[in-house]
Amino acid sequence: MDNIITSQDQWEGFGAASAEDVQLLMKALEANETVTDVKDLQGAGALQVQSLESTLVMLTHQEKHLTLWRDIPKDAARSTLEEYSVQFGHGQNDSGWVEQMENPIEADAMLAREFSFIKFQRQMWKFSDVSGMVQTISPVETLQKQSASLRALRAINRALYSGNSDYFGQSIDGFEKTIRGNGSADHVIDLRGAAPTQQHFRLAAELITANFGNVEGCGLYLSPGAQSTIDQIMETAGTQRFLQNQLPGDGGLSMGFGIRRIFTSFGSIVPKVDIFLAGEYESRGVPKTPDSTNPKTLIEGKTSVQAPDTPAVVVTTQAGPVAGSKWAATGMRPAAATYRYRVAAGNRFGLSAACAAADAGADVVAGGSNTLAITKAGTGNAPTYYEIYSEAVEGDGKYLFIGRIKDTAGAASFVDKNEAIPGTTRMFLLDLTSVGEMRTFQLKRLGAMHSQEFARIGSYRWGTVNLYATPQYYAPLRFVMFENMPVSLQSASKFLNI
Repeated sequence: MDNIITSQDQWEGFGAASAEDVQLLMKALEANETVTDVKDLQGAGALQVQSLESTLVMLTHQEKHLTLWRDIPKDAARSTLEEYSVQFGHGQNDSGWVEQMENPIEADAMLAREFSFIKFQRQMWKFSDVSGMVQTISPVETLQKQSASLRALRAINRALYSGNSDYFGQSIDGFEKTIRGNGSADHVIDLRGAAPTQQHFRLAAELITANFGNVEGCGLYLSPGAQSTIDQIMETAGTQRFLQNQLPGDGGLSMGFGIRRIFTSFGSIVPKVDIFLAGEYESRGVPKTPDSTNPKTLIEGKTSVQAPDTPAVVVTTQAGPVAGSKWAATGMRPAAATYRYRVAAGNRFGLSAACAAADAGADVVAGGSNTLAITKAGTGNAPTYYEIYSEAVEGDGKYLFIGRIKDTAGAASFVDKNEAIPGTTRMFLLDLTSVGEMRTFQLKRLGAMHSQEFARIGSYRWGTVNLYATPQYYAPLRFVMFENMPVSLQSASKFLNI
């Protein structure tokens, strides 16, 4: 294709197109001669120039939206098994007071050997020979490889929050699993559907400081909805005072404000909005996939052809008292109501369609529980875990994420004690400011992200974008998670799922 336009300057347009330009435009149109409505063009066809518009409009995420990925410290890995040493004490000798000629009791520095395995994130790109031969708004090879790269980074960014290798071994472990497993229940602050107060942030800052961490500049990673909730706290905190430097030159006041720092005696916390947290928690609903006839529309269904088939679920209620139950007569998602559930089966490839709604046929009582008996499908690929969705309001038909459980040999069982409230979110206060020997976390990468092209087996080019990495959590006690954080809007964009 010697006549492909390679420079914007060669495209005159606006009534001044050359005969060559017109021929190229006709060629682009005729390449899709069976399409009578250009709105039906999809994939590479949608990139072909049909008019004078020559700019691709980006509606989905870019690298700048990957907040946690951009912040975390990264280093090179040398092996698929990364070993490292952690010093967790200087030795125990409570006294050290001795007589004039007496030697003290010996005490060694306390060290532990830790390890982590490199995990492999790969995303495929593919495009036909024909799509690379016609004039397009953006080079199809560049776009496909860029999209594959952003899918890989999105997967890493999400897994750094919620990843759990217990559900499938190919995944990395995220901050949520690390915080829940750090041996201290205090590091999970349960808001129970109430907005956080200064006391909550002060307590979190105290926990980090008490474990030799650094609070100043510590990042509070939160969804847009959680940021709005924090901003709204100031609206209900009483009369506010206008500061002189808030007045513009014309003497008028500007309406509104945003919380940019949260001050404590231990240092100031910096809220950092990560839009992917909304899709992982408060907005996470039953699995959906782009409609084959209209990819802009999401419909319920498997997220991968290799995902498991839909499981079955039976719900029973128990009056209690059930140990650890948080069902109460008042608050968000109160007892004395009949809540319905849906369940999807998952594996390393994706999630099944969710099952039909099921309930116990009776109200859950304060101090009681609902138990879900989950039976895997007898067909399709085997599941390794299940995701559970429930209503926050009796009968409202909005099924939102409340938890995951591992698959078991028989029927899997999930006991809902109202520990996780559907439609609420989670925030992560992470000390990523400590460096050097006092560092808390590091992502080790086995080489840089790279693209690998496969051998040609047809009239197309294909390959993968690869990122091999493992997170290392040196100081889990310098991380705090807030759960059941209320939001007024489940605001995740559907484009995060496309």
